[in-house]
Formats: sequence, structure tokens, C-alpha cells
Amino acid sequence: MIRTRNLELTYADQPRAALEGIDLELRTGEVLGVVGSMGAGKTSLCMTLAGLAPRSTGGTSGGDLDVGGIDPRSAPMSDVAQRVSLVFEDYASQLTQITVLSEVMAPLINRGTPVSDARQRARRLLEDLGLGHLDLERKRTWELSGGQQQRVAIAAALAGDPQLLMLDNVTGLLDPTGKEEIRQLVGELSARMTLVVVEDDVDLLVGVADQVLVLQDGIAKAHGSAATLLRDVDLLADAQVEPPTVVQIARAADLRSEPLTTDELAAATRPIPEPPAPAAGRSQPVPDLAAPPRDWAVEVRDVDYRYRDGTAAVQDVSLQVEPGRVHAVVGGNGAGKSTLMRLLCGLLRPSTGEVLVGGRSTSEHSPAELATAVGTALQNPDEQITERTVREEVAYPLRQRRLRRRGWFRREVVLSDEQIDEAVERARLLAGIPDEQLDADPTHLSRGCRKLVAIAGALALEPAVLVLDEPRVSLDAPGRATLRNLLHQLRDRGTAVVMVEHDLDLVAETADSVTLLERGRVVAGGSPREVFGADGAEALARTSLLPPRAAQVASHLGVEAFSVAELAAQLDSIHQEA
Repeated sequence: MIRTRNLELTYADQPRAALEGIDLELRTGEVLGVVGSMGAGKTSLCMTLAGLAPRSTGGTSGGDLDVGGIDPRSAPMSDVAQRVSLVFEDYASQLTQITVLSEVMAPLINRGTPVSDARQRARRLLEDLGLGHLDLERKRTWELSGGQQQRVAIAAALAGDPQLLMLDNVTGLLDPTGKEEIRQLVGELSARMTLVVVEDDVDLLVGVADQVLVLQDGIAKAHGSAATLLRDVDLLADAQVEPPTVVQIARAADLRSEPLTTDELAAATRPIPEPPAPAAGRSQPVPDLAAPPRDWAVEVRDVDYRYRDGTAAVQDVSLQVEPGRVHAVVGGNGAGKSTLMRLLCGLLRPSTGEVLVGGRSTSEHSPAELATAVGTALQNPDEQITERTVREEVAYPLRQRRLRRRGWFRREVVLSDEQIDEAVERARLLAGIPDEQLDADPTHLSRGCRKLVAIAGALALEPAVLVLDEPRVSLDAPGRATLRNLLHQLRDRGTAVVMVEHDLDLVAETADSVTLLERGRVVAGGSPREVFGADGAEALARTSLLPPRAAQVASHLGVEAFSVAELAAQLDSIHQEA
């Protein structure tokens, strides 16, 4: 299905090749997993295979390329579209229709499918992707959560019945159940089409990918059997890719074997007879409103929010966060998490109830006024980035407040250029942005890098509260390490952090408290151990969430642990005894 020889791609405004010397062979029905760090060339490869680069992006491409018997770089796009579908990481850029149903019907109608047949097939595809409960004919695409929009984009891509389907990091905003559904879908689709799956969450490739391509700086660092390459910790680490969870556990526990799956890990260990008592952590239960008065950084009091179509996105939600604490909001797609985040930063105002941030009511202050107290990094960084360089983007909120009005005709400087430069430097160091990227155009950076730029911009004013909506999405292994370090530093500085996050392993490692939402309501709250452990199992089971992966592996082994390090320590003790 795919054959490349010495494939190269160089964008017009870039001195270095985005792809160089790529050799691939992929047979019909095979699944190729593509992994690499931010900026490694993963999206560029997909764009080239889909005929979009350099045709739409500009630049030059060399080498041989054959996809289903054509060279997509030069063949008519109508021929390419009959063979290839690509779901972008930036899912929102693909949604062009008003309603959910019309979005999936469009590619069918464009191919001449009768409207009635197109409607029936579109409904079936949407149901297969877990969206059948929506009012498909009236629900607007922009009213969906990010994860729901991703599912719609995948359904629209499948509607064209392509020979080659490419998924470019499409699971980032999906809840754990949604991720597993896509993983199973990839296995089912391989019976009738070829797939290229770019994935930052390498666990999703285990047992699904036939081959793996490891990219680094546009070059194929390794290409071969998935079962072999996904076990190679040193290879993946060198390419800045986080290994699968079981592989991390085995390496941390210093096991002699190299298990890749949970069953292989179980075979390499023996059960722990008496699980040790849970280690005391810094996590504390979420306080309730009956607790003694405290200086909360964030207070949400009995908040409801309804959209214009009557959808109740948030219902009777209450939570509090102290300064210097990390609070995670978790739940399935459509649970109301992003709506709650927008309420916290004043982009939305509660229908009933009250939201206080740093003592300020979000209903009585504009988002610009609140920005001095609460910094916000949205789910999609492109909704925030407006400036031409990273330096200007991070400095933007500071320059907006550089002058203060003193009377009708006089303004005074309250922030000097030196102070702004110093604040930009502090923010970019916290967000892990390299100095050499400061003068780069942020729109030319990878999505993960743009995510870090948006976080740095949110930190520039040194807010008392930082709101992060899905911060881990699109980050490579160093980026995730930077995020963990950032959360620890903010805690030490007394900054309150509220984050929405589907990566429950990250939540278990970094959060002090958790609120679990289901259909806009709070169904559980407490420490990560309380919400994800045995005490919270019943509430968690009602949502689309699964326990952290490390906890799932531990449960399979008959022990209790909530992080890779915690489980590895238990296995290592058994290994030492043996």
C-alpha cells in the first residue's frame, strides 16, 4: 500500500529538512505506528502521504513515493481522496459543517451516495464512535467537547471508506474508554484498510501496530517490528519517547525479562502475598463547604451552566482549592470539564451559583480583569496564540498592562521593558521553552511546543491561580517531564493549579485532590487514592474513566499501587527476595 525510497520534504521557510531519507514498505492491512518527539516529522510524514505537502504547504519534496499505485504529491487530489483519509491532530480545522450528522454525511454525498443512504451510514458511524446519544441532526459541531469533536472527525474520515487511514495523535483529548475504543477500532479496520497511527501515547500501539517507525529530527531512527522496538527502552528514551507502562515498570523494577504486556509482566513476577499499606501521600480530600472558613484560591459554589440549546453542561458543582495545591478535574468526554474551566477564567458566566477566583467573582469582572489573578492555557493553544514570535506571545499580557491611565490625557509606565524581559525569561524557563525558540514564529512550531508557549503566556503575569485544560496533550517525554516539574514548582511557590486531564497516571502523580464529573455533576471527590482506589471504584465505574494504567497493571498482579514508581518498588522487593 505504501512504498517510499529516500523520501524527503523541506518547507520553504525552513533551513532544515522536515523529512530526510525515509524508506518504508507497508502492506495492505498492516498498521504502522509512528512515534517521536515534538517536531520529529510525524505530521509532515502524514501530510506528505496525503498529498498535502508540499502541494498545500509549499516547499520541495524528493525521493520516490507510491501510495495505492499513485504518487499523492502529483496525482489529482480527487484520486488521492479516493484512497487516503487523514484525521489531523488539530481536529477542529477539519469540521466544516454546521451539525454533527451533516459533517459525516458530507463526504458520502460528495461521492454520490443518495442522501437517505448517507444519513443512515453516517448515523451508524457516529453510533460506532460513541456519539449515538446526541441529537445528531440539531447538535452543532462547535457545541461538542474537544473529545467529541475528535470522534466526529474520525467518523467523517471513515465515511469515505479509504484504502489508507492516517490518524495523527487523534486520541489526545479522548477519555480512557474512548482511547480504548479507538485502539479496538484500529484493530478492526486493519481487516479492510491500511493504517498509519501517529501516537504520543505509546501504550495504544501495543498489540495493535505491526510495525513501528521511530522518527527523530526528520530521520528514521529505527523501523521494524512493533513487538521488538516497543520493548527497547534505550532506543525510545534516546528518541524522547516515553515507553509503554509495562516496559517502564519492568525497567524500574530491574526485571531480567523484557515484558511488553500485562500478561507477560505477570508471568515474569509472582504475586505479593500481603500488599503493603498505602503510603502516606500529600494528597488531601476535597474540603466541603461546611469546613471552617479558609482563604481559598478558588471557590465554586453551587454552580449551574446551560448552553443556549438548553444543554446542562454543569449542574450544582461545588469545589474549593487552597493556594499551593494542585486540583484535577476528571471525567469522560462531555462531562462538563472544559465548561467548568471556562467558568473559572471568566470566559463563561454561571447561569446560577458563584465562582470566586482569588476572592473575585467571575460574574463581576471581565476576563481581562481576572487575568491578573488567574492564568489560563486552553485545550487548543491556537485559540490563544496571536503574535508573530514566541517572545512577543509570552510578553503580550505584560505589554497590555505596561501603561496605566492617570487622568484623561496622561498615562504612566508601570512595567519597564527590562521588567517585561525578566518576566518573559521566568515564564519561558518554567514552561521549558528553549532560548532559541523565543524568536521563532509559534505557528511554525509543533502543537506540543505551541501548548508550552500558551502555558508560558499564562504564567507571565505570575497569577495566583493557573487553569490548565488538558496540558499533557501533544507533549513528548521531555515535555511531560517539564509539566510535572512545573506543577511541583508552582505548588512550592504557593500557586493554586486547577487542571483538566485525561492522563490519570499524571493526575495520580501530581494532584493533591480530584473532582470526578459525570454529565456535569460531581460524583466523587478526594485524594487521587480515594477517587481511583477501591473506595472510588463504584463512582469511577459509572463514568468513561478507568483507573491509572499503573493501577490497572497492579490490580492484574493482585496488588495495589497508583504509580509506576510505587508498583516498581513492590516488584523490586520481590525480585530482591527471589
